[in-house]
Parts: sequence; structure tokens; C-alpha cells
Amino acid sequence: MNATAQPEIDRDACDLCGECLAACPTEALSIVAGRLEIDLEQCGYCGDCEDVCPKGAIRLPYQIVVVTEDSAD
Repeated sequence: MNATAQPEIDRDACDLCGECLAACPTEALSIVAGRLEIDLEQCGYCGDCEDVCPKGAIRLPYQIVVVTEDSAD
């Protein structure tokens, strides 16, 4: 089974303020029928939405670390 990292939304905490929509560089977030939705194919898992959410309603369960040859020194 392949696990894919995806942000988690606490729908009880989310008040649909739109801060995450404005912060998302890939425009993966939208409000559909009164609910925050994430397009997982567009999501780059950057964490910007988690950082700006004033209610803490978006959480990235773990952080992905990319190691390049330049950063391995």
C-alpha cells in the first residue's frame, strides 16, 4: 500500500476565513458547498496553509524533507 502525504482539515475548527486560500502557491485549496477542500493533485505539501491558519484547522501530519547534493554537505 502506498501512503501519500496530505494535509488534514479540522472541519469543526475551520471558519472558512480564506487565509489558506490566499497563501496557497498552487491554488490547491477551495471552498465548495461551505467546506474547505484540497485538490491533492495540485497540493505541493509546502505547509503554507498550515502556517497561516489562525484557527490551526489545517495540519500536515509529517514534514517531507528533500535532501539534495548541495544540502548534504
